Amino acid sequence: MRISSYVSISVAALFTFFPPTSVAQSAIELDSQLPLEVRSPYFNFWTRPYSPSGILNSTDFFFTQTFAGRTALIRIDGVTHSIFGQLPLADQTNFTGSFITATRTSFTFQIGPVQLIATFFSPIEPGDWVRQSIPFTYLHFDIEATDGKAHDVQLYVHVLSGEFFLADQTQSITWSTSSTGLSVYEMAQSQIQQPFSENSQGQPTWGQFYFATAVNDDVTYNVGPPDTLVGNFSAQGRLGPVPGTTSPIEGTTNVSTAFALSRNLGGVSNASAVFVIGFVQDPAVQYVGPTGISQRRHPYFRTKYPNTADLIDGFIGDFEDAWTRMLELESKIVIDTAGLPGDYYSTILSYATRLVFSSTVLTVGEAPNGTLDPTDVMMFMKNTGTLSSTNRVNPVEVLYDAFPMFMYFDPTLGGPLLEPLLRYQSSQYYTQPFAALDAGSSYPNTTFSSSTHQQGIEQTANMLIMMYAYARSSGNGTSIQTYYPLLTNWTDYLVDTTLYTANQQSADLLSVNNQTNLAIKGIIAIKAMSMMAAAMSKSTDYSATANAYYTTWRSLALGSDQHVLAQYQNESSWSIGHNMFADHWLKTGFISSAILDAHSNFLRQLNITAAPLTFSIAGIGIPLDSLRPNNITYSVCVRANLSVGLAPGSNMFAAGFGDKTLQRIIFSGVESHPLENDVSVIANATLALWSASPDLGSAYAPLVLTVPLKSISTNAGSSTLASHGSSAARKLGLALGCSLFAALLVIFAVLVYRRRMRLGAARLYATRRGHKRHRSMAPTESESGGGMMKLDFIPSFGASSKSVRARREPGWKNLEDYEYD
Repeated sequence: MRISSYVSISVAALFTFFPPTSVAQSAIELDSQLPLEVRSPYFNFWTRPYSPSGILNSTDFFFTQTFAGRTALIRIDGVTHSIFGQLPLADQTNFTGSFITATRTSFTFQIGPVQLIATFFSPIEPGDWVRQSIPFTYLHFDIEATDGKAHDVQLYVHVLSGEFFLADQTQSITWSTSSTGLSVYEMAQSQIQQPFSENSQGQPTWGQFYFATAVNDDVTYNVGPPDTLVGNFSAQGRLGPVPGTTSPIEGTTNVSTAFALSRNLGGVSNASAVFVIGFVQDPAVQYVGPTGISQRRHPYFRTKYPNTADLIDGFIGDFEDAWTRMLELESKIVIDTAGLPGDYYSTILSYATRLVFSSTVLTVGEAPNGTLDPTDVMMFMKNTGTLSSTNRVNPVEVLYDAFPMFMYFDPTLGGPLLEPLLRYQSSQYYTQPFAALDAGSSYPNTTFSSSTHQQGIEQTANMLIMMYAYARSSGNGTSIQTYYPLLTNWTDYLVDTTLYTANQQSADLLSVNNQTNLAIKGIIAIKAMSMMAAAMSKSTDYSATANAYYTTWRSLALGSDQHVLAQYQNESSWSIGHNMFADHWLKTGFISSAILDAHSNFLRQLNITAAPLTFSIAGIGIPLDSLRPNNITYSVCVRANLSVGLAPGSNMFAAGFGDKTLQRIIFSGVESHPLENDVSVIANATLALWSASPDLGSAYAPLVLTVPLKSISTNAGSSTLASHGSSAARKLGLALGCSLFAALLVIFAVLVYRRRMRLGAARLYATRRGHKRHRSMAPTESESGGGMMKLDFIPSFGASSKSVRARREPGWKNLEDYEYD
């Protein structure tokens, strides 16, 4: 049977414990990728489950390079079935669906009398820098017999580890297997280690790959040719040797060698198993400081886990609690997205979250004596994605676009993200009056430059706005205090250049003079600096200057109908005006509701009346503005307003409007291009797509408005291990306290979940035959006809009420057995 490319996506499609008040069901057909192990710039693997044989024969890939990756098998009552990979057996599984959330990607299968859910789970750990910095992913299998009988079940997974990390496929691999008493793991690395380098495909030339599981009498492992290992497992349901010694087994091999683990689950009607896949790079980044001396930066988790074996034990042992924290996190997202329009918004969030986090690495520096210095924390972002022609480090405009996501999940990360940029530019070695474009173009090496560029207003305003957003979201003003002279120098530059933008380029590569959208960003940045100065008890004229500039801007930037022009006094022009979002977010007090209403009405009518234009034919929404050189009819190059971030700012713009119709228009066009951050429409109406950039984090702009702004204090605490080892669950519990009923539901969910975990089955998606459920993993007869399969799912949580009514039929014992109204 041909498996279709229908993939069901939702922020909480798998969030069984917190159903919405009303559920709108549909399916989105995505010619797209799904994230698997997505934890760092170099541990970033996706799959394409839309091939004729579905996930069974899909290929995993690292951006542009394809790999065979991994194979998983399940043996039921002596018969071996393929779950995924490229070793098809005679007995195939029935792949029934794929689901994605902000932290998980799950694949469901029906294998005779057994239902299987395979989940790749990459935790997000707000407030806990140690856990957040761990570059590991859980691979969780959940098994339930749909006939109610016990079946003899064994699981097998192997990885071709060299294809995960080996930049030079002709190199040899050195490997070892070890058991700690708590876990058994296999380690592999290239024989020649070249730190801080990568090949033309972006694959690193250093690092260690790990594959692990909890140790018990039912676990076996081996290393060897894939066909041999698969044959042994198929015949015996196990591998050898049996763990029981802490002495490693070592060897040297080639890229085609498989590293396999198997678990014998025994005679069960329900069971679960967890494997761990990870890629450790220590050192992770090379930072060139202001004096020109290179500093090796280490993963932040080393402050707690100097030994990788302890890291593996800790990560495996933390699975149950990590799953509980994930449930709380996803419940918060559900609550915060309630009322937001559009079927595709949750789709965007699901993709964007892991894309952005996986572009970063949180690091710690070294003290003069060579030990780790937990007070020296920096977070580095690689400009991942197909749009980037260089490996830019902390690109300022991309960081700015992604900042709402970081401020939503963990505002304390703002300091480490900005620190690499601030530290160098505050030194005598940086000589420009405006902010730099980035921290270099050779990730994982920072290579700062004092060269001039044309985005002085753009990048300087970005830095000042991010500084203020970080301080107001976290309450921590120590970075303002430390870098106050640099911030005032930047603000003085904006005072001299912002109101009338001449010879300036925006991040959207628009270079005309007197850009209204660029000017308002600079004005907002000046106002933000006045507020930072006030927090430091400094007296400045910045507030009065910003207010005067805004008065002039308003007289020049608005059309006769009060819509925002793209260029001063050019009545035939218009701009989407996404830079106005910063005013709405940070309460700088400029843009009135009357202006927003008038502009929103103009854009809504523009979208309706623009049907003949190329960007409407392409079905990708409203462009950023009406100004493009040599482009009168939008047929040469239209930068589309996809809410996934082309105009990353378009998400921000949408969040600033209360007009639900306009928000739906702005969130349109995502269905066909869920990963694209940049779209150009060429003359023949074909699309040129650039994807997978961290600027997709701008999708969190509507949600960052739910984060309360705090008073700024210079006593908010430094970025230390002690201040960032707290439990994410505690922080999220406080956030959930704002909705008592929602919190009670979450507590109930956690209790039920823990009870089920103690029973050995972390099953979140079970489907019972004979009962109508609010979500079904199996297609209906009509949906599966003709070789196509359509899956029902929960695309959005738009109900204004958060109350839930549940009913239960006799014999239903688990929380997911309830139906919800």
